[in-house]
Amino acid sequence: MSETLAIHEVQANADPNHYAKNGWIAHTDKVLNEAGIEIDREGKENDASAQASNNGSSVDTASADECKGATTAGKPGGSNGGNDTYPWDDSVIPGPGVYTEDGAGFFYGECTSYAAWKLAEHYGAEGSNTSSWKIGNTKGGNGSQLGNAATWREAWEARGWEVTTKPTANSVAWWGADSGEGIGPAGHVGWIDKVEEDGKTFQLSEYNNTYLAPPGHKYSHRPEVTMTDPGAPDAFLIPPDEAKL
Repeated sequence: MSETLAIHEVQANADPNHYAKNGWIAHTDKVLNEAGIEIDREGKENDASAQASNNGSSVDTASADECKGATTAGKPGGSNGGNDTYPWDDSVIPGPGVYTEDGAGFFYGECTSYAAWKLAEHYGAEGSNTSSWKIGNTKGGNGSQLGNAATWREAWEARGWEVTTKPTANSVAWWGADSGEGIGPAGHVGWIDKVEEDGKTFQLSEYNNTYLAPPGHKYSHRPEVTMTDPGAPDAFLIPPDEAKL
């Protein structure tokens, strides 16, 4: 394979052709060659095609941190997704551009509200009574505000909870601001329903991803995601043991 794809297999950039841009591979080859290191190898011709395929590409890359973490296998587990368990229906969930507070500090039909619900469900909640939910916008841990999805990782870490780049069942999928297909400045969160036995393929559910679902506050499910996909999460926020909430 080309260098850019080999690097991507290890590092998982937002754009697999990241290192084919701007002649970076050729520049590196020049340095290696001047150092007396052999650069010719089988598959070398693939680099030119990788560069060509990147020219004019519409793939969006992360603006500041394009590396999405290693493709190291995560821990298999969880249950099949594709089942929308969100406790409110269209009689409560407003349409696009309308924001109504859900009782947990988020808005009905937003990605954050859905992720908060999945966390509540994870800890045993069975309905829409948010007062019984273990985690909310400022509820749980030290109460650091979760806010927009883009801020969840920082707040999660401030609460002393685990963050990983390995796919993990029953965790919050997290994207930073403008970090992938359909992800805007407010970031995005979803839920990892299941990690398959290979530890790399996982099922992901979410609300309000307008890139994948009809516009507005709608549910969508991705049955086969890997960290090499352009729209893969940046990280996974691990729910703490209930005793540590």
